Formats: sequence, structure tokens, C-alpha cells
Amino acid sequence: MSRSDIAHCGRHLAAILTGVAMTFALASTAAQGADLALRGPKVVPVAPEPFSWSGVYGGLIAGHTWQNDHAVETYTANGAPTGLVYDFNPTGGSIGARLGANYQLGLFVAGIEGDFEATNVNGGFRDAPIGKGRDNTHWQGSVRGRLGVGFERVLVYGTGGVAFANIENTYVYLPTSTKETFTNTRTGWTVGGGADLALTDNWIAGVDYRHSDYGKTHNVSQVAFPGLTGIHAQVADTLHLSLAYKF
Repeated sequence: MSRSDIAHCGRHLAAILTGVAMTFALASTAAQGADLALRGPKVVPVAPEPFSWSGVYGGLIAGHTWQNDHAVETYTANGAPTGLVYDFNPTGGSIGARLGANYQLGLFVAGIEGDFEATNVNGGFRDAPIGKGRDNTHWQGSVRGRLGVGFERVLVYGTGGVAFANIENTYVYLPTSTKETFTNTRTGWTVGGGADLALTDNWIAGVDYRHSDYGKTHNVSQVAFPGLTGIHAQVADTLHLSLAYKF
């Protein structure tokens, strides 16, 4: 084979190899394009905005109350004690509504809340054969400040403010079944704490415990036990569950 033949073969082989390389390059580019078409454009995940406790909310509240009534009997004329003292513990359930507003600054959350509940809290004592007494709380409520810390969707807080309750005291003179009733709306103070959980951006479930003190009330008997006065010092402990909507 002459040199010209060898050179011709070399040029022919180079042309073949170049064609093969271009074919592979085009195939690779087409494959990458098809892969991108199948996968679609690359999506960069966006972090969700942090939950904020700021806003107005309202909802339902239900609970159970344990009261203690420390009742002391005195002579109306001079206020001297007769020696009769009764401690009894009315209990019962409640259901009502709550309305409040929060403002969040960093981790800290400050707010104000009010609630009102219809109650069935009752109980009494019997001092046979002379008399008996009974309490019945018709409703209770409060207006309170709240201060807490928000851990994303969990809020832990303390609370305190003014408490109200409509309490009925009934005395019965057993020998004649003579009955006398005193109904008063009492005002006192309340303190406690609780936790709220944001189930969604709008629905909030909560639990709280509060201790309320309604001070003392003096009932001057004129029918059941004339000449005697009943002094009642009442406190209450209430455990609540709640569900609210944040607007």
C-alpha cells in the first residue's frame, strides 16, 4: 500500500470517528433535554411564615368548679359569734363564652380576656334538728389580663383580674320548714394560668385553671333565724377547657 493510500484511509477513519462522536454528543443532549422535560423546572421550597398569636378571638368555654364556703353564724345585735361554724363544698359544672385579644412581640404575648358562664354549682350542710343551709351559684365570669410566652403554636400564660359570681344562700328552719333566701352578685379577684394550642391558623384549643376569691357577704336573717346573721366567705377553683376562633 502506497503512502497516498494510507493517508486516504486515515482521512476516511477520522471522518468516521468524528461522525460517531457527534452522534453520541447529540444523543446525550437529547437525553438531558428529555430528562428535564420529565422532571420539570426545579422547585425551591419556601419556608412557611411563623404563626402569630396577635389578633382577636372568641369561642366556647366549659369547666368544673369546686367551691369552699366558710360560713359563720353571729348575733345580729352585737356581731358576737354564736359558736356555729360550717365549712361545706358546693361543686358543679359550667358552660359559656370567652372573648379576648392578644398582641405578640417576639416570644412574649400580652392580652386581655373576658368570660361568662352559666353554672350549676351547688351544695350545703344540715344541722339537725334545727336548720340547714344550701348554696347555688347561677353564673360566674371574669375580666383578666394575660401574659405569656409563645412557642410557635403553643402559648403558655399566667392570668389575673376581677371575678364575678351570682351566689344564692338559702337557710331553712327545720321544725317549721321556714325558708329564707339571699341572692347576691359577688365581686372578687381571680388568678391562674393555662395553655393554648393553635390547631390551625384560626382554631385554638385551650385549658386553664383559676382560683377565685369572692370575699365575705353578710346575710341578716329576718324570717328563718331572726336575730342571727350568716357570714359567708367563698372561694372557688375552676378547671376550664375551651375552643376559640382567631379572626
